[in-house]
Amino acid sequence: MTIHEPIHIKGNKQFSSMARNYGLKGRGTKYNPYIIENLDINGEGSTYCIWIEHTNVYFIIRNCMLFRASSTSVVPYGCGIYLKNVKNGIITNNTCMTNFNVGIKFEYSSNNIITNNICIENQSDGIHFYQSSNNILTNNTCVVNRGEGIYLSNSSNNILVNNACIKNKFDGIHLIASSNNIITNNNCIANNNDGIYSDVSINNIIINNDCIGNERYVICLDNPTKSLLRVVKRSKL
Repeated sequence: MTIHEPIHIKGNKQFSSMARNYGLKGRGTKYNPYIIENLDINGEGSTYCIWIEHTNVYFIIRNCMLFRASSTSVVPYGCGIYLKNVKNGIITNNTCMTNFNVGIKFEYSSNNIITNNICIENQSDGIHFYQSSNNILTNNTCVVNRGEGIYLSNSSNNILVNNACIKNKFDGIHLIASSNNIITNNNCIANNNDGIYSDVSINNIIINNDCIGNERYVICLDNPTKSLLRVVKRSKL
C-alpha cells in the first residue's frame, strides 16, 4: 500500500492529466482503463478519500484502503468513494471504513461495476445509489454500518447479486422509488432492522435471498400488490 492524499478528479481531461502526473496505468479506454490501485488514503480533514465526477472514460479503483473521510457542510460530506455523473467504472477489492458518511456513493451514474468491496463501520450507508441505473453490485460485504447496508433511491435497472449485508443499524437492502431492479442470492442476516425493505418501488425481482435473524421483517413491502413483479424467497426469521 502507498499512503496517498485524497483524490478529486473532475472531467475526462483531469483524469488524463492525473494519469500522466501520477504515472497511472492505462489510457482510459475499454480495454486499457486507467487504474487507481493499492492506495492507503486517510480522509480525515477532507470530505472524501476518492471523488470522481463527470467522466465517461474507463477506469478501475482497486485494492485501496479508504477511511475516516470527515464531516463538513461541503459535498460529499464524508464518503470513502464518491462518484457523480460517472460511467464505465469498476470499483473492486476496496475497503471503505469508518467514514463519516457513506462507504461508496454513486449519484447520477450508470454502467458501473461494484464488486468484492468491504464497507464497514461507516456512519451512514455501506453502499448508496441515487438516481443511478444499469449498475452491477456483486459480492460486496456491508457490515456494521449505522445506516443501510445497500440503499437504492430513485435508481432503476440495477443488478444486486451475492452481496452480504450484516448487522447494519437499519435495513440490509433498502429500495425507495426504485424500479426494475434484480435482487438475487444476497445474504441480509444478523440484526439488520429488516432484511430487505421496498418502499414505493415497482417491478423489482427479489429471488433466493437469505434474510435470517433480523430485528423486524424478512422482506417488507410497502405495497405488495404493486411493489414487485416477482418475489421468491429462501428465507426465515
